[in-house]
Amino acid sequence: MSELRKFKEAIKPYIDGWKSVEVKAVCFSAYGKWINLGTRIILSEKPTTDIITFDSLPEFLRFKAFHEILDINKLDDLLVQLERGILTVCGNEIYFKIESNDVKVTPLSFSFYRDYRSERFIPLNFAYPMVILRAGESIHGLLYNHDEAIEQGYLDSGLRSYKVPYNGLDDLLVSFIGIPKPDFGHIESAFLDVVAPIPLRLGNECKLSDGKAIIHMENVGYEHLEDISIGLIEHSGGQTSNRTSFVLAKTDLKEENGHLVTHKDVGTDTSSVDIFLSFRGEFLDMLRVGDPSTILKNPRIMVYEHFDKDLTILNKYLESSDSDCFEIGIGLLLHFCGFNTGSYCLVKGKKGRSGIQEEIDLIAFADSNHVIAGECTTKEIDVNEKLSKLSRRVKEIQEILEGCSIIPLIFTTLEIDKIPRSDIEKAKKEGIGVAAIENIKEILEMAGQKKQPQEILMYLKNLIRRNELSQWKTNYR
Repeated sequence: MSELRKFKEAIKPYIDGWKSVEVKAVCFSAYGKWINLGTRIILSEKPTTDIITFDSLPEFLRFKAFHEILDINKLDDLLVQLERGILTVCGNEIYFKIESNDVKVTPLSFSFYRDYRSERFIPLNFAYPMVILRAGESIHGLLYNHDEAIEQGYLDSGLRSYKVPYNGLDDLLVSFIGIPKPDFGHIESAFLDVVAPIPLRLGNECKLSDGKAIIHMENVGYEHLEDISIGLIEHSGGQTSNRTSFVLAKTDLKEENGHLVTHKDVGTDTSSVDIFLSFRGEFLDMLRVGDPSTILKNPRIMVYEHFDKDLTILNKYLESSDSDCFEIGIGLLLHFCGFNTGSYCLVKGKKGRSGIQEEIDLIAFADSNHVIAGECTTKEIDVNEKLSKLSRRVKEIQEILEGCSIIPLIFTTLEIDKIPRSDIEKAKKEGIGVAAIENIKEILEMAGQKKQPQEILMYLKNLIRRNELSQWKTNYR
């Protein structure tokens, strides 16, 4: 099945939730035709009359930007055009390929995605689950590799002097089209996105309290509530305790601030619940919620919570994109587990002198025989060769502490499914355990329920993906 066909099939269950199609395109002129530099087609639940229409930018420097709002019944025609390799916007035909000084009309090479809560590889700045169709050509190839080339530097200078100025092509693509700004470098692909946000998700107000899961659903734009189902997985102290599911229409529902709200009884010892939202049999969204009261049985946490009500700051630190905050949060977490923890990452040198924060982030003595060597990252787990560096440091520590088992762990704010497979395989090869954000939350729950340090230690050991190549496996007992 082609990627375009997959997209068409994927949006069928939700088609009655969209009312209009918004098209934005940025193009330049070559060989008497408009060539795509960036196009986004967005399906919207709003009718055409409710969407603000921005005027297309006038042509200048062989350059133009288009904006058009269409009724949803025009979607099939747009997809037929794309299948051919051409698109009509505001009465203008837009092309996608230039080869050997000739504008080509050839089928595009599409990729099909399903995106749940801002998938890391396709950050499209939408909060709702979505279905995406994407194609793209090299901007450099389109702008330079032919006789009617237009240099990007010339285009950037013209945009900066335009009557409504933009700071070059990247700024226009980010501001007008709506794509995310790159973390570094320039936008390199003349992309085409067809984005179908599904107007249904779990609200962040979902919570767990006193044996009840309170479930909020946002923007329910579908009439048949029997099409919506909820699945629950209950956890207690890091262990799964129960699994249930139910149809939304068969529960007591009420409306609060535009949300549909229902509740479900769970076990009284449940510390957290995974909530899954499905529509017409298709998974859409998930959240994990925890009961703050269940993690206040640990005296270390009880004292800390006196100064940080409901662990508000700690939870922010454990999900922070700031590396210093995240490292502090992990140090506190290991302290709550009953481990003797040293945050080496905090030992920084004075101006002009190096500290030891670049050597290793955390050392935690679980007992007299087990030492945790930890690195923390808010990015990919092997950024700047972190895995290799941790592997070297563990060898050095093992030479110093010959009678101890060293447990190398890397802590990350990423979800496990969003860590590149190649990084997971490298961690496995090096014998390094990966503690993703899901694991970090489970460790906090276990510590809060006064699980013994040895039980938490066993959980941490099990994070290590051991195989025949693991050089540390003989140290575990």
